[in-house]
Order: sequence, then C-alpha cells, then structure tokens
Amino acid sequence: MSDEWDNLDRQLNAYYRAAMVKMPNRQARERLKKVQREWLHERDETCTVESVGGHTAYEIALHQCEIDELIRRVVWLKRLSR
Repeated sequence: MSDEWDNLDRQLNAYYRAAMVKMPNRQARERLKKVQREWLHERDETCTVESVGGHTAYEIALHQCEIDELIRRVVWLKRLSR
C-alpha cells in the first residue's frame, strides 16, 4: 500500500507540474494552485476515522480512502495537463 501511495503521489506531482506549465497565465496558475489546496483539504476531510468506519482496520481503510482520492485527482490533473 505504501508503494502504491508513493507511486500515485509521484504521478500527482508530475501531472500537477505539467498542468501548471499548460496554464495560459499567472491568474490561471494561481487558480490551479488554489483548487489543488482545496482538494487536499477536502481529501483530508473525506478520509477520516469516522468516514472509514471507526478504528477497526483504521490504517488500511484510511490509506485506501486516500489512495482512491489520489487516483481521482491524478486522472483529473492528467486530463488538465494535456
């Protein structure tokens, strides 16, 4: 699970950088930076102890939630960076 997280995190960062390069101006880059920070906050709120069913198998469920969120964001950034 840790390897999957690391791989997705690398992809996320690479597509984010590629998307930033594709932005037509400073204002668009600032907007992307803002929505990325908002996404990070939303991910952290989505993947909580309560949302994954309490402390039973907490670490696995929490990491899987975060991985699912990373996958969705990587796909979005990949499309944006084209």
